[in-house]
Amino acid sequence: MFQLTNFHFEYPNAEFLLATCGSSIQLKCPMGADNTSVTAWFRLFDNAYPQPLFLGDKQLTDDERFMLRIQIGMRDNTVHRNLEISQLYKGDEGYYICKAAKHIYASFNVTVRTSSCIDIVPSSTYVTIGDTFRLTCRIWGVEFIRSIFHPHSLNIQWYRNEHLLNMTTRTTQYSTRDSKTHDTLVINNAHQTDSGIYKCKYGWWNTTAHVTVAYKMSDAIRNEITYKRPLGFKVANLLNIFETCSSREPQYIPRTIKTELRDKTCPSKFHVYKY
Repeated sequence: MFQLTNFHFEYPNAEFLLATCGSSIQLKCPMGADNTSVTAWFRLFDNAYPQPLFLGDKQLTDDERFMLRIQIGMRDNTVHRNLEISQLYKGDEGYYICKAAKHIYASFNVTVRTSSCIDIVPSSTYVTIGDTFRLTCRIWGVEFIRSIFHPHSLNIQWYRNEHLLNMTTRTTQYSTRDSKTHDTLVINNAHQTDSGIYKCKYGWWNTTAHVTVAYKMSDAIRNEITYKRPLGFKVANLLNIFETCSSREPQYIPRTIKTELRDKTCPSKFHVYKY
């Protein structure tokens, strides 16, 4: 074994694979049907010795996300000793090689996109005052992260506008399914003060969602705002009406809908367009 410092130079023909965090990939290593050499899978690290993952059929890593999948071709009896990696996360990216004797049969450069390791659904939502809304935080790769960190140091935390939420006034539902962790934040009897940017944080991962809480608007108002836009005047669209109370700029709306909006939003912020 020897240390490598420039994988791009040592393995210029390595196949580039771009994977999504939380997904599974299979690295294929085809061998000749008459090849009796012992096959080994290695993972390469910067300025470190290669990490053996499999030697023949023997697994040399304690990480159970790495599996050896053996397939035999139907036509030419080619043996494929493929390496499968499940629940990918950022720490899995790097170079992987399949080797028998002194010959390298396959090499891969794996890159993991981190943007989808954690997300919130829905990522943006509008809620009527008094209603209940739910935000579900989904996290991939939790099992591996918990295997290397103390479990009590990794708790899902919810923030609104960078302020940690008092979970004693919220309902959190926790479950694990489909190799993902789901944590649902439930807000009952929503108020306008519940509007803002919600953040779900787990370890060093975090993601955000935008929530706007406002009075319910009738279809007539919705149509008026959406489709009637007189030239030369600033007319509030649907999003602006929902966020009027937090806006510093006055909104211009047709006189015909001011009556419906009175006492439902912030009428002092409105200026009426005269037909």
